[in-house]
Amino acid sequence: MIIAVGCTAEEKTATTRPNILFVITDNQSWEHVGAYGGKAVRTPAMDSLAIEGVRFTNAYCAVSSCSPSRAAIFTGQDIFRLEEGGVLTGFLRNKFEVFPRILVSNGYRIGYTGKPYAPVTKDMEGRACHPGVPYCGDGWALV
Repeated sequence: MIIAVGCTAEEKTATTRPNILFVITDNQSWEHVGAYGGKAVRTPAMDSLAIEGVRFTNAYCAVSSCSPSRAAIFTGQDIFRLEEGGVLTGFLRNKFEVFPRILVSNGYRIGYTGKPYAPVTKDMEGRACHPGVPYCGDGWALV
């Protein structure tokens, strides 16, 4: 599964803000992307993005579990600070600032494809709706 958050500024200015593409995959390693020297799978689109953009050669994983790891990425916080968001079946509360909402408040348009942030508990008071989208509603939003 892939999460990709593509961001574009509304209008170009003299101090153009960068476009941001954030990609997360499950069960993938460097061996599965040609830009990192992998030969097991052909990845021409990912290789092109790596050539034209920024390619990280060092990474840090906050936790080796999917939902808590995404919560740490969204908030920039250690999982032990995220209350329910720091466990596998947890959710983020509204009191935690998440980077997609920061981007929207600064004029970016955001979207996603593939697996969104999960889990999300619909009936829990104070829970954040899907942290990858800037507002709650019926289903997912692309702003």
